[in-house]
Amino acid sequence: MKAGEDVIAGRSSTDELLATIDLDELADRVDAPAYTGAYGLLVQSGAEANEPPLPATRPVRDEGPHLSYAFQWFVFALMAFIGLGWAARQERRALTLDDDEAETPEPQPRPRRRAPSDDEVEDGILDGTR
Repeated sequence: MKAGEDVIAGRSSTDELLATIDLDELADRVDAPAYTGAYGLLVQSGAEANEPPLPATRPVRDEGPHLSYAFQWFVFALMAFIGLGWAARQERRALTLDDDEAETPEPQPRPRRRAPSDDEVEDGILDGTR
């Protein structure tokens, strides 16, 4: 047996449907008295209706897929914190590079010493300077 429901504001009933299981409204519609403030669920129908009704079975309480779903959200939360740390590190690096560029002057390029080419080495050998 289940207790009857109260009328919910904003829901309206039609001729055939009830918005909630309001036992007083149901008794008025079917023109029958309501003896208790509760109603029952009928599980049997048809040929089985000659036997007394059976109570509905209770659902099995187990973790089911909910444990893996909860684990998934913990992993997502961990990834969010890792991503936040990575983004903060990138921001700090960008600010540090901007500060370093503002403080240090542009380095002047030094003249490069180039290695002598093969022709110059050969000329040096023939001239006897090498």
